[in-house]
Amino acid sequence: MRVRLVHVPKFVAPHGTLDAVFVNIPAMGLYGLADVLDRRGHDARLVHLGVERLLLGRAGLADTVRAEGGVDLVGFSLHWHHQLASTLAEIEAFHAAYPEVPIVVGGLTASIFAAELLERAPGVTWVIRGEGEQPLVALVEALESGRGLEAVPNLSRRVDGRVVHAPASFHATPASWAKVAYGRPELLPGAPGFSPRYSFDARAQASADYANPRRLFYLETGRGCTRSCAFCGGGAAAYRQFFGRPRPGFRAWDDVLADLVRLQQAGYDAVYVSYDPPPISDAYYSVLFNRAFREGLTLQMEFEAFDLHTPVFWDGFANAFGRAGTRVAFSPEVADAAVRRRFKGFGYANADLEANVRHLAGLGVTSVLYFTLFPGTTPDQARAMRDWHDELRARYGAEILTMPIEMEPGAPWHLVPARWGLEGARRTFDAFLARHRDVQTVGRDLPTELGYRFDEVDALLAIVTPPSAPETPAPEPAAPAEPGPEPA
Repeated sequence: MRVRLVHVPKFVAPHGTLDAVFVNIPAMGLYGLADVLDRRGHDARLVHLGVERLLLGRAGLADTVRAEGGVDLVGFSLHWHHQLASTLAEIEAFHAAYPEVPIVVGGLTASIFAAELLERAPGVTWVIRGEGEQPLVALVEALESGRGLEAVPNLSRRVDGRVVHAPASFHATPASWAKVAYGRPELLPGAPGFSPRYSFDARAQASADYANPRRLFYLETGRGCTRSCAFCGGGAAAYRQFFGRPRPGFRAWDDVLADLVRLQQAGYDAVYVSYDPPPISDAYYSVLFNRAFREGLTLQMEFEAFDLHTPVFWDGFANAFGRAGTRVAFSPEVADAAVRRRFKGFGYANADLEANVRHLAGLGVTSVLYFTLFPGTTPDQARAMRDWHDELRARYGAEILTMPIEMEPGAPWHLVPARWGLEGARRTFDAFLARHRDVQTVGRDLPTELGYRFDEVDALLAIVTPPSAPETPAPEPAAPAEPGPEPA
């Protein structure tokens, strides 16, 4: 079968003219899904509509499919809620042009709002909830053979006018992950070496600048988490409730190393790894770093640390990847350790974080620290945060980014906002859709964009962010912060 797996960025066009393109990084699992189908003999490829529009000059998916001579099945990735309005608009346009082609949708946001998608979007044929490798293969093979869909796990569909959900019984395991490649850039035809900018300002940048000259690939190493931070939709509780994953899991070292070698041979400069569930990741990555060192890789790595690690851990990381361009990202969130513990569910002392940053600086590795502002933050707390930022920059050359966190489906504070003192919380499918359809701004109207009441956010941000600091990014994760269930 001819299958196209589609990533739709968030296209921001407040007055009909493209203003910005956001969420340009596809969910990491899309490459694995395409690889699984490709290895089974199907014509499976990725389509990145940012690439199609800005680099290849195509109007949309229908234009792309027409140029390729047709398709049998389209899978839309709806992983991040920011994609919601743009993805539904693209589904509607494609369905109008190709009403006979079935459409399956998957990803974190699709999993949470599966019923609403099937009830509100006529172009959506099915939704795969949770993790998609086996369900997508089962769906494709059932369609190819003409069998019924009752045996397809994780599948939500319409039956006699009502939405029926198959049990979310599949989640990837070491056995099902075996030999699946998540680092095959050639599966994105037309731009096999494409490295997206995290955000793209269409007002100030030319279309050709949509491709980042630093070739960075976001690589999956595992799924699940051991923690449930208040603001994260990819935490342990969300995985259990929405995606059927009982515990975190890691890909085999051999398979990750094969991806790293493949990406280096393809000319990539660096990989981004955003999976580090504490404390079980220490042993896994210590082995991976040692094997990468022995492999003689020349790649850089950007590693997102969910928690602190030992000096020995960072020594192994630097041995394998410690070269110019390698960075480690921490998310302490705030300067007040008690507030940190309340919102993250765990905590560490500021001195212990500084010890990690200091050790990395001694190894020649730059630390990037992500901070935020929570409702209830006082001006004094904001000033204390600013002063700590100044010390971290001066002492260790750390890079500091501060951004309020937008409401995310499936996060604990989305499900029970009162527990964290949130008022006016965005809760429903319609509210998320309206935010991305009707509020056509990115990081410019924070009280409206965030999805909960935070009237003081602009004033507090002005205290924390000095005039000479880089412009504060929009309230989005710095990268795919948690891998989440990968979309079909």
